[in-house]
Amino acid sequence: MVEVYSRYGLFQNVIHHPTAWGKISDDGLVVFGNGFGRETPLPFGSFEPLQISAGRTQSFYIAIINGHFMQHTLLSSMMTGDVYAFTD
Repeated sequence: MVEVYSRYGLFQNVIHHPTAWGKISDDGLVVFGNGFGRETPLPFGSFEPLQISAGRTQSFYIAIINGHFMQHTLLSSMMTGDVYAFTD
């Protein structure tokens, strides 16, 4: 199971400060991995849509709460602060 947290602003300097984050995911959110090196999206409806105003920064933190390991891959083409996805 995983929990998803979010906050307005950057994640630097607050990674290890639980009170800086608000839980946005449903309780008992189960995510099944798609295998090593493969993207695994969160299930649709895992949390309510977030309104992010133009020019605002939103940070996300995903925590595994059942002791399993999550492999992550850094996107070499992205730097901290880059926009991963947006809509008009």
